Order: sequence, then structure tokens, then C-alpha cells
Amino acid sequence: EVDHFKGRLYEFPIQFAPSYPYSEEHGQAREFLPKRCPGWCDRVLMTEQTFNTIKQAEVKYQLLGFDSSIGDHKTVALTFKL
Repeated sequence: EVDHFKGRLYEFPIQFAPSYPYSEEHGQAREFLPKRCPGWCDRVLMTEQTFNTIKQAEVKYQLLGFDSSIGDHKTVALTFKL
């Protein structure tokens, strides 16, 4: 299924921990749920034109909210400065 998107959608290299499945319990925000396999479900994908414009900038592609228990997914953010 990934082959369908090659050459159509682009992404910066993932250099952060999986974004899913984290505990929703208070005080356990950094712990994975034991019965689910960790994965990078939350991503920032873009067109080739956007990727080529941004790749020349200072880019941060990261997880946010490590210490927050607001769901089993962590927020993924892409920030850049042109």
C-alpha cells in the first residue's frame, strides 16, 4: 500500500519515538500500552513542491506532549523557519 504514494507524498526522516499507543493514565504519559504494538501512526506528509521548499530550511520533525496524558496518540509536529 505504501508504493502507491511513492513519488506523490514526501516526509522528513523520522527520528523520534513511536507516536502510538501511549497510556492515558495520569502519571504514565511516557509508557506504552502493553497489548498494542508501538507505531508511527501520526505523520506529516506533503507534496514534492512543499518538501523541496521546506528542506532548505531549519526543520524540526518531532513528538510533542511527552508528559501529557490526553489520548493514546502523541502529537507530531513539523516546524520550520524559511
